[in-house]
Amino acid sequence: MLERARSLNIAWASVVVLHIAVLALYSILVALPESVQRLIPEKIAIPVEAYLAYVTLSPGFSYFSTGQGVDFSLLISVERPSENIEIAMTGRNREVSIRFTACVQYFINVQQSQELLARSLAARVFDKYPDATRVTIRAIQAEFPTMAAFVDGDTARRNAPLFETSFVKRM
Repeated sequence: MLERARSLNIAWASVVVLHIAVLALYSILVALPESVQRLIPEKIAIPVEAYLAYVTLSPGFSYFSTGQGVDFSLLISVERPSENIEIAMTGRNREVSIRFTACVQYFINVQQSQELLARSLAARVFDKYPDATRVTIRAIQAEFPTMAAFVDGDTARRNAPLFETSFVKRM
């Protein structure tokens, strides 16, 4: 029994060390110039980025960033015979919203996965609203004025579309 507990402790310690090593590697890679980052083989870069997105430890936590963070929203429009519904994908509190944004931001930023994300969300919405005839998934990103424009009085927040796609239910 003691040997099994010791083996389990070694296994968990190995997982923690591997996790910290991946985080450290990613931190170093992000700090490198983009010309050097391109030299890293995709066989290494893609799994590392996927792992970090999976554990929601990506640059999506914009309050750790030295620059302005990304503020985006995922909006779902549901067309039903009786009514149309607008759903904003946010959490029940700020912490959940930040986590959600960090999880989804990876998919929003990767062109190939936008369609997968949209299809997945649309399927869930069609399940929740069986009488829905059309579901539209829209991702928008807030654009804020530059500091120079802000000093000149521009405080407008503009919404720039990242992508929009609609799904129609087949009868």
